Amino acid sequence: MGIVGKLRSLITGTPTPTSPKAMPSGQPVGVSRSGTSPAHQVPSEANMVEQGWRLGDWFTPDCLVSIANAEGGWDIARERMQKVAYEITRPEYPASQQEWFRSFASGVVANDPLYQSTIRKVKAAITAHPGVMQSEIYKGRSEQEKEGARYVLYFAEALGAIYREKSGRSYRLYLSAPNSGHVVPSNADTSTTASESAKPEDFYGPAFDRIAADIEWSDTARGQVWATVQPLIGQAPSIAQKSLMPVWPEHFSWPAGEEALSKANQPVSAKGFAKLLSIETSKLAYNLYRVQQTRELYEDPALVKARNTVMIEHQCAGYDVPENPVLMSAEEFRSATVAPCRVIGCQWNISTLNQRGLAKRGLTAP
Repeated sequence: MGIVGKLRSLITGTPTPTSPKAMPSGQPVGVSRSGTSPAHQVPSEANMVEQGWRLGDWFTPDCLVSIANAEGGWDIARERMQKVAYEITRPEYPASQQEWFRSFASGVVANDPLYQSTIRKVKAAITAHPGVMQSEIYKGRSEQEKEGARYVLYFAEALGAIYREKSGRSYRLYLSAPNSGHVVPSNADTSTTASESAKPEDFYGPAFDRIAADIEWSDTARGQVWATVQPLIGQAPSIAQKSLMPVWPEHFSWPAGEEALSKANQPVSAKGFAKLLSIETSKLAYNLYRVQQTRELYEDPALVKARNTVMIEHQCAGYDVPENPVLMSAEEFRSATVAPCRVIGCQWNISTLNQRGLAKRGLTAP
């Protein structure tokens, strides 16, 4: 059962068996941030105990904060959220705790790039065909893609972005309840994050500019590629690759891209370059977002005190990294210029740590 099924069972109250093999021995460590984001609303361990909630292998403040801030990427965040859902549906977890997690999960999903990119397409389809069957959305999709669509549509209704009306074994989709007099605009922002907070899509342009700076091509070619890839960033690379092929320039030079494809034993071809550009732009945009998100975090003095160490990790294949990880205090980070690594293929990550997180990694605060 996927994450949608698990969260639906929270609503119906139907317990679902869980596998002990899914449980970790430790707890992931995450990042808090200020404002009204889901991470900021995670209760402390003491508050959870005071409310009579159960702490589990996955239902812990650190794990929930890491989910809210998608530490390690959204694929990992979704996996962790599913594991929390598996755990919390057990009957020994109080109903108030289960209801809180459902609300928390909805807030997290509103920030998920997969949700944000998919809901725009769903709204466009509903605008063109009000009452379109949900099963039509699934046509021609793999099982994995169908589960992703179910994930988006379920939370879209929970967040008020669409209305689903039961019809046989499927649902009809609307931008509002029929005859309700209220319509959700097709471009409505249903995110629960404050509008001034940074979002990954805010950095698509800067990320593309940085990647494209290493490519020798005409301004026309660059403009055509950007116009094509912009709405596809964050989606499956194969989708962007297919769309880019008709506009990919015949004459260009990208030495760093050629080197990366050769090292990965991938074809050095227009097809390979198009896919690589999509992957690297998406990755760099997310990393630029994480830097800004961390800066927003440290606008809250209480969180500066609670998680006073910034850790930057990067792994560049074939390159010597003199200091890894790099540790700096929150104060140093706030005055420093921090930019994600631009080396193609580098696994770069920024996170914040409290004293327990440092100790678990055998690190000392700077």
